[in-house]
Amino acid sequence: MFVGRTSVLELIGELTEPRGDHAPAGPRPIVVLTGCGGSGRTAILEEALRTWRDSTASVLVQPLVPDGDRTSLRPLLTSITLGLGVGVPGYRVTFPRSLVAQLAISADFAGLPPGDQLIRLRERLNEYKRKPALDSFLTELAHDSFALVHVQVPGLSDLVPRLAAEVTRSTLNRLYRGRRLMRFSWGDAVDWFRHQDQDFTRNAETTLIELSARAKSADPLVRRSVDDVLVAAFLADLRHSHARVRGRAPQMLLLLDDGDVPETMAFVRSLLRVRQAIADSRPTPGNRLPDPLTVVTTSAGPAAAGAVPWPGTDPVAGPRVRVDVTDLSATEVLQLSRGHDWTTSERTASVAFRLTHGHAAATEFVLRRLGKTRGCSTIRARCWTAPARTRTGTSTGTCCGSSSATSTPTGGRTTPRSRR
Repeated sequence: MFVGRTSVLELIGELTEPRGDHAPAGPRPIVVLTGCGGSGRTAILEEALRTWRDSTASVLVQPLVPDGDRTSLRPLLTSITLGLGVGVPGYRVTFPRSLVAQLAISADFAGLPPGDQLIRLRERLNEYKRKPALDSFLTELAHDSFALVHVQVPGLSDLVPRLAAEVTRSTLNRLYRGRRLMRFSWGDAVDWFRHQDQDFTRNAETTLIELSARAKSADPLVRRSVDDVLVAAFLADLRHSHARVRGRAPQMLLLLDDGDVPETMAFVRSLLRVRQAIADSRPTPGNRLPDPLTVVTTSAGPAAAGAVPWPGTDPVAGPRVRVDVTDLSATEVLQLSRGHDWTTSERTASVAFRLTHGHAAATEFVLRRLGKTRGCSTIRARCWTAPARTRTGTSTGTCCGSSSATSTPTGGRTTPRSRR
């Protein structure tokens, strides 16, 4: 049962709804939900996913483990790309530019003279036009990325091997238009690396070969330049996919949990850099297509630095908007209590609110525990001691002289675990 936060969900809805006829084509601001642990930020993302899952391409992602000693947004970006690529009926999302970049990065051009490097790149791109070869490549790419990033795609499995297989099948069906084709053309996906929607005049094939070499660099500035190319390709794929949809299509919805982790911060910063670079470039048919991506992320503070506070009414101008997730009101706690036990909801809500002051995760915990103690002759606030965090990540509380332990409630997650 989801209670409260209606204004925040309405803001997300306004930023995800189709653009009006005279709306600007530029990007909509990134929404940063700020609050302490257990304040309900993740629950808002999950509710937004439930709201929009049948209307537009949407995905909820959360990095699980660090990528060795170096921060890399590639597993996160790959997971986002494949997750949004599932789409919904009538909203076909494809990522040919992103796939070309991944194929180039995974190739080995070291030690080859320039002419042989070009031959290898062309052979590789030609080889992966075939459905069986691309199927194998995508499955491995998805499995490796989903092991590092938790992904919730509406209607698909939560287990890594099955999710990788389902996402791969969905991606291939869109690229090959079902089962009718066994080969396809990269179209203008390779040529995009010549201009990158920023009016460059580079050699596309040379750029892809350089991208492969620089992706292996340990230099942070070099890695950042690679990230920006990958994010620019990702955005170009989204713009062109959105432009193919008939009628006025909603924005694609990306929900990023744990916005303070290095991978997520690197992605958001790269997205902001690329959007600004496109805005500063000479207008072209490609870069003036509407930016169809709405991003909502969470933060305990660091990722929200510099974001414009949301006044609580209309969306504000600017690349990022900070929305503070406050505690539940007494009325909202009462409504939540009715979902647990309507017969004693007012008394239970009063006890819960006095104990938690509306903290979302603590309220859910107390209501659940109070619901299990209905056998007590009287439910009293003084009967309880506050839940305490233990070294094992569980919460403990006592009532009527007995103690109990329960796992962390929704909204009060501990450090994410790998699903390998």
